[in-house]
Amino acid sequence: GDLCGVTTSSLAGLRSGATALLTQFVEGAPAAGKEALAANPHEKSAETTAAAAAASSAMDVDVNDARVGESLAPLGRGQAWLEGVMMTVIQLAKHGDAAHVAAHIALLLPAVLRVQEPPDRDFALVAKRTLTYLKYIVFPRDTLGVVVAGLLEGLRDPQWHARAASLKFTQAFAFRHAFILTADEMAALRDEVIARLTDSQIEVRLLAGDTLIGFLKGVGAVALSAETLRGRCLAAAAPPPRKKRRAAAATAVIAVAAPGAAPGASGAGGGVALEAGTETGAGSEMLRRHGAVLGASACVLSSPYDVPIWMPEMLEALARWAGEPSPVKETVQRTFSEFKKTHQDTW
Repeated sequence: GDLCGVTTSSLAGLRSGATALLTQFVEGAPAAGKEALAANPHEKSAETTAAAAAASSAMDVDVNDARVGESLAPLGRGQAWLEGVMMTVIQLAKHGDAAHVAAHIALLLPAVLRVQEPPDRDFALVAKRTLTYLKYIVFPRDTLGVVVAGLLEGLRDPQWHARAASLKFTQAFAFRHAFILTADEMAALRDEVIARLTDSQIEVRLLAGDTLIGFLKGVGAVALSAETLRGRCLAAAAPPPRKKRRAAAATAVIAVAAPGAAPGASGAGGGVALEAGTETGAGSEMLRRHGAVLGASACVLSSPYDVPIWMPEMLEALARWAGEPSPVKETVQRTFSEFKKTHQDTW
């Protein structure tokens, strides 16, 4: 048929071309991402300019040729080339065509997460805009495993900006796909979010606490684990370390039973523990303390308009940490402030 001058064959050609381009982009995205993170925006080389021109020329296709995608292959594989593919993804998402190439977009996710804070601010804006549009894509069931794997890679990335971006994306992704993600996929995301509660970067820890709230609300396949998780948060948050109990309190952990494991299972093979793996000594102890308080805080903030039976004990446990140094003290104060705002009208 012919709709607004676009024939079925031309539409097939465009989709084939987009698929071929994204396939090439997926192969070169890691190297291009490294260049973007190391690039100096004030030093645009002739090589970079040539790469951009090559990428642009590769996208001039005959839309009436359904076989055009078979021979497409961008020649430039640098920062400008990666910016071009992100602009392509934005346009596909804006016009509702992303579903046809969702499998390729899913493979690009780690690269997009990794380049959220490059030196080139213009490039950073494109990367952030791309991730924003990706949040609104409903990925088909057969691509969710790839997306989850990409998110897990981002959550473990050495760059804290990538970990932070992954947590923000997880909030939207887990909610939007709550009823089609498998229990194992949802649990894998939840466990990695819990691990980030003891991240060495405070911005990541705070984002992990906010992200955990969604899982504690019992969204989708992890509804049955919310009660178990709250119990472990409570156990980790009480009591706060005293001079004579500092060593014991420093080993407090939050563990979540792995899919299929017994509700009380923890430790090796039983789930993920809230422990810091990047700091040692006093720094590690502080991270564990702050992580435990962030877990308890997420429990409280997950019920903003009612007072469940477990709430008083959780608040008491949090209150005992009010005298701790920063950032534990600030987290406790913020939690009680939010609790007052959302509950005082019902007192």
